Amino acid sequence: MEKLRKLLVTACGVIYLLFGIFHNMFWEFISKAKNMNPGFIKITQMLNLGCMVLFLSLGFIFLRYRKDMLNSSIGNALLILSSAFFIIRAGAEFFLPPCAVPLVISLTLISIIYLLPVLMKNTKVETISER
Repeated sequence: MEKLRKLLVTACGVIYLLFGIFHNMFWEFISKAKNMNPGFIKITQMLNLGCMVLFLSLGFIFLRYRKDMLNSSIGNALLILSSAFFIIRAGAEFFLPPCAVPLVISLTLISIIYLLPVLMKNTKVETISER
């Protein structure tokens, strides 16, 4: 069970790194936007840069401090807050039409991946030798 929890936290770190790389691709897309206020473009680029730094930093933290993520209250808090972030982001799709159903499904599954290590923490599998 512990190996699965470590694997899930590793997956969480990789997901954050992938989101950081994904947001890096927005940089060129935003800068080439036409018919937009230049001030809005700059604000959007800075927000995107902040998202990139946050995602890449969290990805590094999740991968570097896997054991701490699993065994500390702050690690569990980061896992729960990450799960909440992705489920809120999925819910936001319904408020910004058109709703991308595949994105909502993906974000919901990602949210579950972040929550599983915390939920699995409290379950103990009894082996035959312990009986």
